[in-house]
Amino acid sequence: MKSTFGLPAQECDGTIVICSATNVIGLSLTNGASWVDLDVSPFTKLSTLSLNGEIKLAAQFWTTPLASFTSLICSDNCLKDLTNIDGTNFPALTTLSLGVVSNATIDSNIFSTPLSNFAIVSASSPFVLPAVTSSNSYLKSLAVSMTASSIPDSYTSMFTKLQTLTIYSTNVFPFDSFDKFTSNYKNTVLTIQSGPNTAVVAIPSSLLKSTISKLVIKGDVFSASSTLDFSKSSITSLFMVSCTTLFSGLVYPGIKYSPNMNLKLRMISAAQFAKIDITGLTSLDVSENEFSSTFDQLNVTASELANIGTINMDNCNISGSLPQYLCQVKPMTRLILTNNKLSGNLPTCFLCEIEYYGYGFEGNNFDNFAGQSPNLVGVPQSVCPTLVINAQVISSPTTGGFITVTGFDLGWEVQAASVASPDAEIVVPNLSFRFPVEAGIGQGFVYVYTFHQSMNRTIQWSYQAPIITAFSRVDSGVFGYITGSNFGTALKNVTLLVNGVAVKVANVEETRIVLGAESFPTQDTIYNVTVIVGGQSTSANITVGNPSTTGTTSTTSTSTTSTTTASTSTTTVSPTSTTTISTTTGPSSGSIISTNILSILVCSILLLLLS
Repeated sequence: MKSTFGLPAQECDGTIVICSATNVIGLSLTNGASWVDLDVSPFTKLSTLSLNGEIKLAAQFWTTPLASFTSLICSDNCLKDLTNIDGTNFPALTTLSLGVVSNATIDSNIFSTPLSNFAIVSASSPFVLPAVTSSNSYLKSLAVSMTASSIPDSYTSMFTKLQTLTIYSTNVFPFDSFDKFTSNYKNTVLTIQSGPNTAVVAIPSSLLKSTISKLVIKGDVFSASSTLDFSKSSITSLFMVSCTTLFSGLVYPGIKYSPNMNLKLRMISAAQFAKIDITGLTSLDVSENEFSSTFDQLNVTASELANIGTINMDNCNISGSLPQYLCQVKPMTRLILTNNKLSGNLPTCFLCEIEYYGYGFEGNNFDNFAGQSPNLVGVPQSVCPTLVINAQVISSPTTGGFITVTGFDLGWEVQAASVASPDAEIVVPNLSFRFPVEAGIGQGFVYVYTFHQSMNRTIQWSYQAPIITAFSRVDSGVFGYITGSNFGTALKNVTLLVNGVAVKVANVEETRIVLGAESFPTQDTIYNVTVIVGGQSTSANITVGNPSTTGTTSTTSTSTTSTTTASTSTTTVSPTSTTTISTTTGPSSGSIISTNILSILVCSILLLLLS
């Protein structure tokens, strides 16, 4: 059939469809020969036109009103020889995608149409992008080629509903206003990718401070030296693909992140990944990369994993065993290492939470884990046989606070198993947890906590025994102070014994007991002093001297309790007279005679011998 209406080839076969100017609404044409002019003006109801190959539109196309025309897609330079594109004749235009543009000019009134998709894949000088002169809520997708004329500043603020912005890099990159995009673009995805005749250029400084939150870099577009610092940007999602030159210039830590950033990398080697510190990321996706390395060679440390939410290393050809520190990832972190070549033993912390973490390790060669459901190899069928609460003295100062308990395979969550037990929280996953205690005194308290959803463990704890660190004498109506810790704050709970006899306490604070003058009526005498708080006691031998003296006297203190043992220490306090307290462990061996008294006795014996 002979071509009709200027069509370059047979497009209408009368046996199938009758072509006429009144019933054709869509054309898709391909031509691999030399350039052919196409006149489609007779198609008054034409809605969509797709041109592939060397087909150029006749001038009449732009001057004939087409009220129903919505879409023009050209893979090549279909605007060849045209000097001006005016949107006035296309009031319904929604898609304009041009493969190559050089001499043509696109009028700004193109944005007065309901244009939602606008793309120019390749452009060269003297082509200039049309400006947008007023707020535009139609455009959803914009793709432009970087030319010497750059991108109009109006593009950084006027498109209020733009979802995707794609920039095709060429041998120049004059645009450097990525930090000027307004809040209209907070949900826009910015993609920068290699285009025809791409040359690697230095990454624009404004891109590192981008106000657009989602950034994709595809291909060998940019170079960098040392570090990519995105810390001052608004980027929350960063996706980089095949950025060979960019990564070759990085030095650990490689990238600094903005808050709450999610990082996705493709076509990256293990050596390139090892240059990146992942500390501070919300999520990391490096799946489908050919690492061909062990996990240790990836240079991922425990501190980097401490607060990350998701780690996806699926199908990366990772071999060898997994380090134990993976058990310290934060609670409910999604750790995905499926379909690799990992071997050895899967850390037992994950076996204890197999229903949650097991899916992330399938498709490997572990000795103790063959798959979900759970299918454990050589491991007792118990919830967590490796759970251990370390043997330790568990106590709190009488001021209260938090008690930290350590162990192994404690899990990522601990729950109170009784009404009397306060809520607890994980400090270091699988290694420690803590619970709060109020200020108080006493010993032998019991709390019960649940680990791994069903394993109850009893924690017995006490308040710490009182400790005497110093005795200070003053001469202002008050005899002196016993200083130390864990005395409590209530007089009724404190008993003070001097040589085994209860004496009056004037006042008590957490770190100080105030004594009345009648407690020690005689000077230069050694007293055995015992402080009892909540059934726990500490004793000290105190030498009381003249308040006007400046010498040093010695005392010995012994602390006794069923749950704690005092450690050896020496403290010196200097009010008007100075007293040194030396605490010892175990039961008291009796009073220790002060240095001054020993000196006097030695001197007396020598005088008797000489006489």
